[in-house]
Amino acid sequence: MHSERDRSQIYLDAMPLFTSGRVRLLDSQRLITQFAQLERRTSSLGRDRVDHPAAGHDDLCNAAALALITKRKSSFKVTPKMIELAGMPGPPRNRFGDSPAPTPGHPRIVPF
Repeated sequence: MHSERDRSQIYLDAMPLFTSGRVRLLDSQRLITQFAQLERRTSSLGRDRVDHPAAGHDDLCNAAALALITKRKSSFKVTPKMIELAGMPGPPRNRFGDSPAPTPGHPRIVPF
C-alpha cells in the first residue's frame, strides 16, 4: 500500500485512535514494542516528527498505523490472509474457516 503521507504524519494521524480507545493492537510483542519505542520530537520550526530511535525498526507499526488511518477513511478491511502474510498470529479458526468470538491472547482491532 502506498500513502501520500510520510510515516511521521501517519503516526500522528493514528495517535488519536489509540488515545481515544477506538482501536487496539493485535497481540504481537514485536508490534507493541515498535509502537512503544517511537519518539516524538519538535523541530525548531515547531513541526512534530515521529520516528524510531537510531538502529530501531518500525516496519510493523508503520503498516499497522497506515492500515488504521486508511480504514478510518474507507472500507478497507484487514483480512486473515493479510495477518498471515505479516507473520502475526491471527485468531483461531473453526473447521469452516470462520473466526469465533475474540479469545484472550487474540484481541481484534476494534472498529471505530
